[in-house]
Amino acid sequence: MKNPTPSIRPSLSISIGAALIGLLALGGCGRLGLDDAETSDGSVSSQDEADDRVAVIIEGRPVSVAEVDAYLQESFMEDLKRQPPAQIYEAREKGIREMVQKSIIDAEAEKRGL
Repeated sequence: MKNPTPSIRPSLSISIGAALIGLLALGGCGRLGLDDAETSDGSVSSQDEADDRVAVIIEGRPVSVAEVDAYLQESFMEDLKRQPPAQIYEAREKGIREMVQKSIIDAEAEKRGL
């Protein structure tokens, strides 16, 4: 009977090598475009105002901050759906509580003219 370990090692080595090359490539990209951006007039625009900024260039294609955010939202929801039902319930309950609190605070702020 042959030992299956030698056939696994080359594929593991290739996977580790590919991961290292990816990390080195990412490290060579320089700073990502995620910081607050300075506009042409010297003012600073917030991240919310500059979602069309380029966050990274992947294989020659600019990827905007908005695209990264959309990917993260989708990824977060996919991760959430894989959780046990009790954790999904807790996350939804927390979301509902936060939405109710925000609604109350916004209504009070509007009453006070803030």
